[in-house]
Amino acid sequence: MRRPGSSGPPVGAYEDRPRRPPRPPLVELAAAILIVNGALSALTSLEVVGRLADQGTASAPIALLSFAIGIGSVVLGILVRYGAAWLVAVNVVAVAGFLEISSWTALGLLFGILDVVVLLALFRERPWFTWSPEARSEREDGGED
Repeated sequence: MRRPGSSGPPVGAYEDRPRRPPRPPLVELAAAILIVNGALSALTSLEVVGRLADQGTASAPIALLSFAIGIGSVVLGILVRYGAAWLVAVNVVAVAGFLEISSWTALGLLFGILDVVVLLALFRERPWFTWSPEARSEREDGGED
């Protein structure tokens, strides 16, 4: 049965479709850390670009690269929040965390520890990222014969 004047699906067409489980709090935390970490990194990089431009230093391309990495972290956080790019996120965060921790600065250690928290959260919630309607229906049916 369709709604009058509607070209959409019939009423109740989506009720039988399996729904993705709710987003786990650890995924929310990991995404929030990635987004905030990336935004802070991007803003810090912009500040460095401004200072280097005033001094006429040739390190501005490195600061711009750092800005791009910060924006990439924000985009990665958004993708993680929507259940995509798990493998990319794990690899990027692992490398970033290693580099930040190996800097041995207070800020580097803080961001590195936050990256470790993100990694642990992503590994802990891996089943949420791999969820698919087909896998759920097979479990409910008792598997394939």
